[in-house]
Amino acid sequence: WHTDHAPALCALDGVAGTWSFATSTNFGHLPWWTPGNRRVTVTWIDGDVLETNARIEALDAARRERWATTTTTEFAGPFETITPWQWDWFDEA
Repeated sequence: WHTDHAPALCALDGVAGTWSFATSTNFGHLPWWTPGNRRVTVTWIDGDVLETNARIEALDAARRERWATTTTTEFAGPFETITPWQWDWFDEA
């Protein structure tokens, strides 16, 4: 991830940066922790959200075959920033 995917994500037009974190068996002794093999990647977008998301999707599609036996994507999609008291985005279709 650190030598291949992160640099490729950051090279995309519209991507400001990325951060990834993963589960660890070091926390398995905690009663509320369920260890498992999980990685969460957050990517900051400084361009058009939907256009940049399409570029990220294309990048991931190119890698999906390689990861098919070891990785399952549970959620991938963009979020838009919600600015308090500016609720006109509800009206967008």
